Amino acid sequence: MDAASQSDEDRLPDARDLQDRMPPHLQMSRQSFVLAFWLCLVFVWHSYKPRLWYTDLWGHLSYGRHIWTHGSIPATEPLMPLAKGMEFIDTAWLSQLVGYGMIETFGITAIQFLYSLCVTLTCGIMATAVFRRTGSLWAAIGCNVLLWFIEYQQFFVVRPQLAGVVCFAITFVVATQHHFRWWTWALLPLTFVAWANLHGSFVVGLLVLGAMLCGRAWDVWLRTKSVRAAISAGTVLRLFLMLQLCAAACLVNPYGLAIYTEVLTFSRNPNLADIREWYPLALRTRDDAISIQGTSTAILAALLIIAYRRSPRRVTSGETLLLFGLGASALWSSRMLIWWGPIAAYYAAIHLTACWRAWRGRTSSESPRGGLWTISTVGLLWIAFAFTPFGYRVVHGERATPQERWEQFEERTSESTPHELVAWLREHPPQGQVFNPDVWGDYLIWAGPEDMQVFVATHAHLIPEQVWRDYMSTIRGEGDWEMNLRRYGINTVILNKPNRNDFIAGLKDKPEEWDAVYDDILSAVFVRRNPL
Repeated sequence: MDAASQSDEDRLPDARDLQDRMPPHLQMSRQSFVLAFWLCLVFVWHSYKPRLWYTDLWGHLSYGRHIWTHGSIPATEPLMPLAKGMEFIDTAWLSQLVGYGMIETFGITAIQFLYSLCVTLTCGIMATAVFRRTGSLWAAIGCNVLLWFIEYQQFFVVRPQLAGVVCFAITFVVATQHHFRWWTWALLPLTFVAWANLHGSFVVGLLVLGAMLCGRAWDVWLRTKSVRAAISAGTVLRLFLMLQLCAAACLVNPYGLAIYTEVLTFSRNPNLADIREWYPLALRTRDDAISIQGTSTAILAALLIIAYRRSPRRVTSGETLLLFGLGASALWSSRMLIWWGPIAAYYAAIHLTACWRAWRGRTSSESPRGGLWTISTVGLLWIAFAFTPFGYRVVHGERATPQERWEQFEERTSESTPHELVAWLREHPPQGQVFNPDVWGDYLIWAGPEDMQVFVATHAHLIPEQVWRDYMSTIRGEGDWEMNLRRYGINTVILNKPNRNDFIAGLKDKPEEWDAVYDDILSAVFVRRNPL
């Protein structure tokens, strides 16, 4: 039979039919496909990039292991003997539990997957918001480049805070919309329910909603000079209602109202004054080294000044409040930079695009949508996932031997992680209370001997103030550090090189009291000759 005479029913399916058969709201454009391709590159690169650090990541996983094992969240600090009895309000319990469940099921690649997923979701949310606002693919990618530039050091550390950054991006994008769609009334409160259990930074999200609320009210007052109009404006009322819903949603947590007290008083803990990441943001650090975070912040701030000076776009009061408010908090503590970065990158991309178009006299328009681009994007996402270590593990299953799994673990953790030290300690478990650097406490809890009694870990806010003061004076070799070791019954001292060379030399100068029983390129271990 001639092909021309075949009926439509007999004709073989053609991929081009997707143009007509796929619902319009599922069809994507070529620009959307390119943006998805960019985000796939971000995802794959971050899946291979992180050498997991040896600090609080392992502490969080240890708390997750404790919750998993005991089936409940502990009421007091469970991992550090010297913090026994300290009230423990675990604002990141859900992140810890998910993290431990993933690493227990899929191995170390699961943590890399969670890390890359959080970074990619943040980049995707911010890039999509910029793309919708400007219609420019280059502006969307530029927003991600600026975000990574300012947040490089913050993104480098894998911790539950990254889950909070994803929730922050969702909150910010929704809050900047002039009209809330029906589904946002469910999305945002549910985001805060998750956020309040994933990380204690949910208060920053409420501040974003509050800043946008005040900004919108002020903008209406500037136009009308009427307080009544400012209070009754539709956008103001919607933001006010959303703020109330999200604040109430945060109460869906194991602690109820107590979680607000914990989060709002956390930064006043005196122990945090000794933690470097809580130092004020500066161009130079205390050891007179150039601060990468301070320099990148200064560069982006200068770029924002140029953009706002030349931008033809209207500047809203809400964005001004957010940029100055969160910028001031970042100057007060460099840890807060992670919340200023997404907002700064977003507004810089929008206003720089407006400056470019005003100069060149050009506008961008989105290319036609089609089902083929949607199918291509779905296929691209699957390829990106399957190409990652975690995707390979999920698709092909576990094929590595125990030795190969250990080698993979070493390859994917920081070179400064004390693997050899921990292996030695497992063969020679220390007895009684141990003195150790706080930066190694988390990994010693996670991988060390089961009953090892670490002195401190990086969760400094959970440690009694006097214990922390004694730890700091001892580790710095200040005052009568020998008396401190005796007072706490320390028979084993673990130190990290080269940070504590003076302390190591001091112990070596007392061979009648201390034996050097272990030494490698990273660490040294001393044991008291006559145990207390």
